[in-house]
Parts: sequence; C-alpha cells; structure tokens
Amino acid sequence: MRTLIFFSVLFSASWAMASDDSAELYDLTYAVKGDVASGKAGACALTITPKGKQTLKTTTPFKAMIKGSEGVTPAKEKYTAKDFVDEKTASKTIETEFTPAKAGAGTVNANLTFFLCTDEICKRYKADAACGFKAK
Repeated sequence: MRTLIFFSVLFSASWAMASDDSAELYDLTYAVKGDVASGKAGACALTITPKGKQTLKTTTPFKAMIKGSEGVTPAKEKYTAKDFVDEKTASKTIETEFTPAKAGAGTVNANLTFFLCTDEICKRYKADAACGFKAK
C-alpha cells in the first residue's frame, strides 16, 4: 500500500510540474496591425501556435475576453472559435478590433481559455495577453 501511495504522489507531482511549462506547448503573440489613429478602428492579431504534438482544435471550447485600457473601446468583448481567421491552419488567429478615443498609448487585454490536444487527451489552459499601441 505504501508503494502505491508513493508512486501516486510521484506521478501527480511530475504531471503538475510538466503541465505548468506552457512555453514548451505553445507560443502566444498579440500584436497591433498597422497604424492606429484616435477615433478610428484599429486591430490587434492574437495568435496561438501549438508546439510538438499539441493541436488547437476548433471543436473544443475557446474563449477570449477582451478589455481595453482607459479610453479604448473593443468592438466586442467575447471571441470564440467561430472568430478564427483561418481554422484550417495549425496556428489559430483572431483579430480583435478596437477604437481609441484619444491619441497616445493604449492597450487591449485578452483573457484566454482554450484547449490543447494530443491524440490521447485534451487539456484546458488559461493565459493573458496584452496588445500595446500608440494612437496618432
């Protein structure tokens, strides 16, 4: 019985350590597209690129909750897998549109929940990303 408990604890600890290293599982970028002008629509591209045997499927839940910094209004607050630019590519991208009220620095923040899958299992991940810009 002690042996079983020992191996259970050992396996659980190694799984927890492995699951925390998201840099080995995916890359996440969130960057402004083109120039941004105050009072006009701008856009940021958020891209998740799975690594190794991981895939980001369009059949598993994906949610991006978007908020702008002060004076920045997102076109919408919630994005799903239906908003992927091209769902057939390995990297998945959404374009988040926003409008800055005034000139100067601003940020569009994304709070993400998504699943990465292998042939055997899918696992949920959470991440935060920020797209900084300077409106003219």
